Amino acid sequence: MDSPTSSMEDEAALLAILDDVWIDQIAPSTPLTLPALPDQTPQNDTIPVSTVNKVSATKPRKKRRRDRNRPWHEIAQLQAESKNLEQEIENRLAKSSKKARSAFYKHTRNMELKMLLRETMEETQAFEQNLERQVDKLMRMASRSLGLPTMFLAFDPIHDVLVFSKMAQRVDDQYNDMGRVLQRMGLEGDTSEITDAYVCRANSLYPRGSDGDILKFRSRMIKPFNKSTLEKGFWRYMDTLGVNQATTNLELGLASRVAVQKFESVAGDYVCTTRVITKQFVEEDRIVQVWNMLIDWQKFGEEMRNVQTYEHGWGFIQSMANNSANRSICGGCIIMRPVVNESDETLKALSTLYQDMLMSRVHALDNKAMDQFLFEKGTRAPN
Repeated sequence: MDSPTSSMEDEAALLAILDDVWIDQIAPSTPLTLPALPDQTPQNDTIPVSTVNKVSATKPRKKRRRDRNRPWHEIAQLQAESKNLEQEIENRLAKSSKKARSAFYKHTRNMELKMLLRETMEETQAFEQNLERQVDKLMRMASRSLGLPTMFLAFDPIHDVLVFSKMAQRVDDQYNDMGRVLQRMGLEGDTSEITDAYVCRANSLYPRGSDGDILKFRSRMIKPFNKSTLEKGFWRYMDTLGVNQATTNLELGLASRVAVQKFESVAGDYVCTTRVITKQFVEEDRIVQVWNMLIDWQKFGEEMRNVQTYEHGWGFIQSMANNSANRSICGGCIIMRPVVNESDETLKALSTLYQDMLMSRVHALDNKAMDQFLFEKGTRAPN
């Protein structure tokens, strides 16, 4: 059996060996981490920790990611693949974009055409409505103010002969005073175009010995026709008023032509009987027409009956001073004296209606001049 002394020596030798082993383990620069052992030390006992254990307790360094920096050959390969994908995307977009653009263009064009069609339909509808309004207005004006004959009346061998004889004498007097009348109306010695009508008080010139309000009308226009065409157009218009129906021959005097008409016409809502005598005088540089007209309004308004209007008219046609063969000056003036009771409303309505009649007469003369021009042009045209 071993002695206590030998056992103590064995333990001392074992401790010396263990110290040598620990010294050999601590020598490397990198400490080795020991495996965790279950804690069997009582809580009240404290175990000193060496500096080696503190160093081993620090946070370990992170490992570098392998995909952080790719090799150059992989980068070049990825760039080539990216270019190929981009080119493929562009090709597909080009194909789809061409179809899409074509479809979008067709859609846009379709919308534009629909909008244009809608606007055209609206404009056409507005034009039709405007045209209908103008036609209605023209029809109302025609029925109200043209005053064209609706019935040619026979001459009274007693009454009409006396009336037309007096009217013929007035026409001769009007022709003698024509220079003064045109000068006072501002139609002498000028070539500017003018057309107007106004109501004013009667003066001492026309009608002589009368007072009250009168209607004055004047017009001067440059026409693209020669003097002969306008003269023939004037007599075309006179033919629409009826042929010379006088039962007695009137003296021409200085006149070259005379026309006498008696007819019934409608102006607006009123029926009137018109008597007119017209004489034509040929001067050196112009052709002159002078007329005297008497209109009996059977009824005008609600209270006015048997209203009469006396019209004195002068007209002239002359060539332009610049030797233009196809341009002429056509002018004239009218003085109308109504015979009614003092009623401002009646005079105003009558003057308005009479102005419409005068303008319609001017338009009718223009139409007849154009008809004569076309007739002459067709006659001169080669077969």
